[in-house]
Amino acid sequence: MLIIFGDHYPNVEEAFYEELYGKKIEDLDLEETQLRDQTPYIIWTNYESESVQENMSANYLGAYILEKAGLSMSKYDKFLLQLKKEIPIIGMGAIEDNNGKWFDMNSLPQKYAELINNYKILQYNKIKDRKNICKGIFS
Repeated sequence: MLIIFGDHYPNVEEAFYEELYGKKIEDLDLEETQLRDQTPYIIWTNYESESVQENMSANYLGAYILEKAGLSMSKYDKFLLQLKKEIPIIGMGAIEDNNGKWFDMNSLPQKYAELINNYKILQYNKIKDRKNICKGIFS
């Protein structure tokens, strides 16, 4: 399995985006703003595998690859794959739900706010709170 992924599109002048979208950067809607920051990826295998074009944010890529490769996953990886079913994209200040609708992070519907809050708690525990890490979740 070969994964090709960058961390962002090349940086171009705002005039390029304004020409592309036909409006000023500050007039872009939530979805257009988020799409400016998308990053393409390719997963190639030298064995028979399903060809899928799937949009997801980078935070899911590791768990997604483990699943596709048939490797063991932690409870955290499984949590991420479940979260991805509801919220496939967590962007900078916004999310996209599984119906393709974008929501500003400051005005999320209750069900998404709870999911994001649970995700933040787990992220904090994994990254910042090492002495109180939840045993058995991340390994």
